[in-house]
Amino acid sequence: MKYLLVDGKNMLFRAGYASPNLQTQDKRLSGALHGFLKMLSRVRVQHQDAELVVIWEQAGQQTYRHKLYPGYKDRSQAKPDPIAQGIQKQIEPIQAMCHACGVRWVQMLGIEADDVAGLLTVSLRALNHEILLLSGDKDWWQLAPIPGVTVLCEQGTTRDEPIVTDAKVMDKFGCKAKDLIRLRPFLGDTSDKIPRVRPRFFERDALALVRAGCNPKWPLDQQPEFVQQFPDIKQLWPNYVRNYRLMKIARTLDDCHVSVEAFNQVMNIVTGPLPERNYQAMIRVMADWELDSAMANRTFIFSIARTATPVVESELG
Repeated sequence: MKYLLVDGKNMLFRAGYASPNLQTQDKRLSGALHGFLKMLSRVRVQHQDAELVVIWEQAGQQTYRHKLYPGYKDRSQAKPDPIAQGIQKQIEPIQAMCHACGVRWVQMLGIEADDVAGLLTVSLRALNHEILLLSGDKDWWQLAPIPGVTVLCEQGTTRDEPIVTDAKVMDKFGCKAKDLIRLRPFLGDTSDKIPRVRPRFFERDALALVRAGCNPKWPLDQQPEFVQQFPDIKQLWPNYVRNYRLMKIARTLDDCHVSVEAFNQVMNIVTGPLPERNYQAMIRVMADWELDSAMANRTFIFSIARTATPVVESELG
């Protein structure tokens, strides 16, 4: 089988910021909901042979990464963002719509969507399933080198759908996809509040160390000679190893301290029967959030609620 794992939160916020002024008559922002459904509809059309799974995560939850670095994703000093607050309020109807459409929706307490994607990717590949990953988050690019896995770096059109390749990673970062997780920890990640190993640490130095064969899994005294002789490497190395642990997507349960029972529940949702479709519930959500264009063009939503037989008007009640 083929599975398409979608980064739900990333898609939601992309949709919300793309249409920040769309709102209902009672002033509720609705751009995230409308855009999310349009994106999901296009994904369904492009990948009709794939089982669609939306991966989610709870906002603000503490994970094993916060124990490694308390400043990880720290938003305490950020100013309130009314658009982000409006997007958060659209999560519940989006989840209700996905359930009504028969789309699998999974999340796990205490770990991020990235790690759920990594665990599912490895587990589903062990069962010989083909995996497609869709996210605008470049953290997911590190999963591209896994055999049988394709990372869609953006949606594109039905004719041209960009995927993560060595050439694309080389153009963006100057290294191959398999080396990305060794490179980026040197440079940090501003969106996740992960600092560089040292302020003003240059990309050219990071690339030189990666090309020399540095590996955060090994102690410093086992690194190639070029790495051991790099200026101030003894001060840089602990930060590099920390950032590697912060940025590496989990691939085993031990990586993220998740129980077998909790993960088996997620696997049962992913590999089990599809949720039962509820067309009346779809129409209620669209009516409540005044998604007029979706209601006017019902094929827009039926493309998400993929059916084995054609949908007829009588099913709408």
